[in-house]
Amino acid sequence: MNQELASYFALSQDKILLPQFVSNLILCILLSFILALFYERYGSSISDRKKFSKIFILLSATTFLVISVVKSSFALSLGLVGALSIVRYRGAIKEPEELTFLFLAIAIGLGFGANQGLITSTAFFLILLVVFFQKKYFVKNFNDNNGMILSILYDQKSNDDFSNIVRIIQDNVDKSELRRFSDKNNSIEAVFFIEAEKPNKILKISEDLKKFDDSLKVDFIDNSNIF
Repeated sequence: MNQELASYFALSQDKILLPQFVSNLILCILLSFILALFYERYGSSISDRKKFSKIFILLSATTFLVISVVKSSFALSLGLVGALSIVRYRGAIKEPEELTFLFLAIAIGLGFGANQGLITSTAFFLILLVVFFQKKYFVKNFNDNNGMILSILYDQKSNDDFSNIVRIIQDNVDKSELRRFSDKNNSIEAVFFIEAEKPNKILKISEDLKKFDDSLKVDFIDNSNIF
């Protein structure tokens, strides 16, 4: 039985052809680079998109390498399952969009690692096309170049605190949009995208929030400086 199992593993091995490996790797890196540029231009995350997108190439290339090696041997694939079962990933992904683009970067590596370059490339460009039209024609967001990021950090004392903070912000700006909300041990972190035609409104927000809670921390960030 052991000999039959060893023979099966030996027969299941597939040699990796170097020219094919190199060409698929180059295409994998090229597509992940395009993905990074696309995310920088059309992503809506308030985090540093340029810095975050730099991991796409490494993520795709690493996935490509793992799949290329594992697919050549059934025994290696079983070993990979065992290794991944003891690994825990704790990434600080706070926005669904970031996770979605990470999955797309992984999918690029998976597709080219499995030698499915044509299907992967076709699906990749179709996905980007759909996202482009969605961002341009179907999603109505504020003009990010004319707005600011308002970051608030405070210790929650009652359930009405956040409602009062939102009211203060809405009373002083033309438009506002909650982009991030985090509650950790009653420490609330909220990030808003705001638009105000008059600069003095920004100062009024800070004054009103300080009157509401003098321990509350307020940061205003020029939106053009974080991308």
